[in-house]
Amino acid sequence: MSTNTLIKVEGAAWSVSKNIEDAIKGMTSSEDIVSTLGLDYTVSAHNVKTDIEEPVPGFYGMYRDDSNSFLGIVKSENPVIVQNIETFQSIEGLMQDGTLKPLIADTYMGGKQMFGCFEFAEEFNVLDDVFGHYFIVVNDHLKPDGNVQVINTPVRIACMNAMSSALRRAGLKFKIPAVVDASNQSTIHNAIINAYHRTVATMQKSAEEMVKIKISREGINKLLDELFPYIEESEDSTTNHSRANQTVDMQREAFVTCLNADNLANYQGTMYQVFNALTDYGTHYYRNADKGFDLSHRMTLVPGMNPEATTEMLKVSKFINNMKKFEDIAKAA
Repeated sequence: MSTNTLIKVEGAAWSVSKNIEDAIKGMTSSEDIVSTLGLDYTVSAHNVKTDIEEPVPGFYGMYRDDSNSFLGIVKSENPVIVQNIETFQSIEGLMQDGTLKPLIADTYMGGKQMFGCFEFAEEFNVLDDVFGHYFIVVNDHLKPDGNVQVINTPVRIACMNAMSSALRRAGLKFKIPAVVDASNQSTIHNAIINAYHRTVATMQKSAEEMVKIKISREGINKLLDELFPYIEESEDSTTNHSRANQTVDMQREAFVTCLNADNLANYQGTMYQVFNALTDYGTHYYRNADKGFDLSHRMTLVPGMNPEATTEMLKVSKFINNMKKFEDIAKAA
């Protein structure tokens, strides 16, 4: 079956929103970015009450004030809400000095979260590749602790794949206070710069390790069985899995197409080739065109953005977390 039955959408997760990028290009304040995009609704916490109208201590219902829509329940003795216009306030100094450039900002999950993607001013090299680095800042209204979450997102320029799956959880994301006074701006600046340098070192080390692990064509076939398994027919053949297995064929062909990309020629026959191909597949292939061009959905594919999302990127995590197992499978093939 042709891979044309899967939709391939090129670019980074945020590349589908050029109109947003144009709208906030050059902006250096959180309020300007959020207000320009019409995302400046406020959120408030309301006491959760029993059926006799008694407050339940430590529990609050979070609501969007513009639509009075319910966002969810939080457990907190003292919720510290970060309003949307404050989301990027603590990194304003980095925008003003050119260290970070705003690319996109939006909300998703019905407004439960506000996020923005910022491009770091420096590029770096991993093996023969040039990488860019991006920081995604997330304001989760169901975690009202006065902080925002920052997600490290190294991107391989040749294919615009977010390669963050190679980062361990401690290096993937961290929290910073959303609002700081001028005297603490340097602390935020240093946290961002240090996170960048740690990410560079980790990516270089991971790539050097993976490129040393060889895998044969037979090993690739074994890997396909692990990552894209067919559904076996039952002995009584009461259930027909032919349609589901046609989908598996389609997925396998798309992955092999990614594996044979010209930009991976230098890594032929290595686990680094497989890692890149899996990331490419999980990032750029969609069965639904609407999702392929939907910013909110595409952003959930970025590692660390939404741990609860069930996506093809989980295959990348499975590969990374079971590298030794896959190495043994490759050797046995």
